[in-house]
Amino acid sequence: MISPALAWGQFLTACLLGAGLGLVYDFLRPLRPRFTALSDLLFLGVLGYTLVYLFFGVCRGDIRGGYALGLAAGGFCWEWTLGRIFSPVFAGFWKALGHLFRALAAPWKKFFQKNPKKTKIFLCKLGKMGYNKEE
Repeated sequence: MISPALAWGQFLTACLLGAGLGLVYDFLRPLRPRFTALSDLLFLGVLGYTLVYLFFGVCRGDIRGGYALGLAAGGFCWEWTLGRIFSPVFAGFWKALGHLFRALAAPWKKFFQKNPKKTKIFLCKLGKMGYNKEE
């Protein structure tokens, strides 16, 4: 038998972990339109780790459905409160990171577009370095 105080503490811990999951989901949300599989895979990894930590670290093997509902409640509370504030911040972060990568890749893009023969030779050499057909 588990005491009500211990059950309540574990449920509140599950709610806090759920809020953390809401934060991670909110952080990865701007990636979903273009990189859906990547963002979902990252989130599922964090979710799996959080579930294992909750059930075996916090609850010490006492697996109950109410604690999983605590994760969901914490995630929804994050979305309805602080998520509304942080969503535009995360979107701006990913937008700025995209601009940075495009700016870093622009000279290479121009080089490869202006020199198609050199590009073809370069890509053929790359292919030969990494792949040997005789083996």
